[in-house]
Amino acid sequence: MKPCTVLATALVLSELAVTSVDAHGRLPYTYAPVPSINSCDTPVAVSSAVPTSVPQPTRGPSAAGVTKHVTWNFFTSGSPDCFASLTKDDLNSGLFAGAENIPADCGKTASFTYNGVTVTATYAWRTTGGQGYNELSPQAFANLLGVQVNVANFTRAEALQLPINDPGYVVGRCVGTCGIATLALTTSTPTSTPPFVIPGITTPAPIVAPTGAPIAASTTAPETSAVTPASTTTTPLIESTLAPTTSRPITPPVTASLQLATTAAPTTLILPISANAVRDQLISQHNKIRGAHGVGPVTWDDALASKMQAWANSCPGFKHGGPTGWQNLATHTPCGTSTTRACDKVVGASWLWYDEEETFWNYGSNTCNGDWAKCGHFSNLISPEVKSIACGWSQCANGNYVWCNYNTPVKNPKVSPIRGITKPQLLASLVV
Repeated sequence: MKPCTVLATALVLSELAVTSVDAHGRLPYTYAPVPSINSCDTPVAVSSAVPTSVPQPTRGPSAAGVTKHVTWNFFTSGSPDCFASLTKDDLNSGLFAGAENIPADCGKTASFTYNGVTVTATYAWRTTGGQGYNELSPQAFANLLGVQVNVANFTRAEALQLPINDPGYVVGRCVGTCGIATLALTTSTPTSTPPFVIPGITTPAPIVAPTGAPIAASTTAPETSAVTPASTTTTPLIESTLAPTTSRPITPPVTASLQLATTAAPTTLILPISANAVRDQLISQHNKIRGAHGVGPVTWDDALASKMQAWANSCPGFKHGGPTGWQNLATHTPCGTSTTRACDKVVGASWLWYDEEETFWNYGSNTCNGDWAKCGHFSNLISPEVKSIACGWSQCANGNYVWCNYNTPVKNPKVSPIRGITKPQLLASLVV
């Protein structure tokens, strides 16, 4: 099996929304998103003479109030295809039923135990606009649930995912290589959660793209709500806003207000880094990508950027928020004077928002092939209507992230294919 190119993940926000409906169109949590077929190594289903039958359990082992116990290994990789670190945010993404033969991707696994049954999940990255997730074969799901079912031909199994990925909580402990981070999560009756500590990551953490696609998982409208920064207490694994839906159309962005913490201090902030260097990287790499498609450059909106940075400085964790607008979110690779990396030698979030999603864009019809959400990052970044951007970035114990707001894209921008340069050449040019 050939190695799978692992995409760093990224989130995108075209209509800002928090709490009740987030930017990816995820409604109150019911079950984990359905993973797409891995684009770089299509799984091969095990043949079976017995038709597949999916059980409909009335109560799963992680029903509300039932504790899920998880043991896993943290890891990093020296390969640029496998930059990743398993954190509680990845566990928040739930478990997925994948093909019987799951590509190993980075070759890392997690052991999941429910009601005395233990199975192994492959830690993988979705390669079609998704995020890091833990993937179980359908048979493993069946074993985990204690059901007898032939699931050899499954590539999607929502019914098996449903009873596991509900509002139960996860209790986890790190084993093996644990030098990257430590994690303690609440039980089903959370009271207080020890802080999430990252003692010093020198390899980039994953960049995260929304549940099955950027922006409103191709489907949902955001709603107005207040953004409340993360605190260091009561951290349930699954938030009420992190489940997908595929029913409602996308609507224009609506206002969301930002409330910075006034009583509880945010998670430890490790800034400053070279603000000008990060800003220059974002502007330069945006403009090189846009220029390759014949699109004019963007400038930096200082006034908006100060508000974006205020949001980032509150250490909100991996979620959209801050000033209202069309927003892309990704994990940030620290660079500048406080690190050993020069920002102009680091491929930043701009490329991660662009690379794969560009392949879904139909330049003939100026639309996305499939759900527009597959192209949301690309659409925001490349839109000729955007004249300025503003970004903020965090370097916090709960993660290093970068948020960029765009003034102001359109959903289906008219843009030409890349010209005068190949994509590999464009990538190489970003760090020259």
